[in-house]
Amino acid sequence: MLMMAKWTFLASHARALPCIAHDPEVRLRDIAASRGITERSAHGTVTDPAKVGYVARQKNGRRNRYQTRAHLPLPEPGSQERHAGTSRPFLAGDWAGAARLWTDLGCPYEAGLALLGSADEASLREALRIFTDLGAFATVRLTRQKMRRLGIRSIPAGPRPATREHPLGLTHRTGWPA
Repeated sequence: MLMMAKWTFLASHARALPCIAHDPEVRLRDIAASRGITERSAHGTVTDPAKVGYVARQKNGRRNRYQTRAHLPLPEPGSQERHAGTSRPFLAGDWAGAARLWTDLGCPYEAGLALLGSADEASLREALRIFTDLGAFATVRLTRQKMRRLGIRSIPAGPRPATREHPLGLTHRTGWPA
């Protein structure tokens, strides 16, 4: 029987699941490094879903082998009807496919988050555009940091604060009265 979880699906837990889908024998150290979290946090991102049966863990010598169970209901309050199978593209690391699903559902921020999981320059540029359009400046900053870390050049700086303040996005040169 599935217990109600105390964690939410779209958190650091969901960020670890594509690592497991790509490599069932992934080490917690590798999950931590790829997600920018501590090994202790990575342990929680794997053991919490395992406690409720969403991730199966088998010992293989000194290592663990993990398997996601995408057919189970999502551990989110109010989502008992939805199954993780709708998140298969995300769990499989198909960032563009996951973004298309979120876009079709009318959830641009989540589409941007799906693209942010990618290491592909075009996907990250699209995520940056989405977050900038939404005014999600903390996530814009994270996206730019990831792009710099990956060595991507010519990262758009985005609108200046004065441009963001104007209701039509105008600058002093384009008609904003002083």
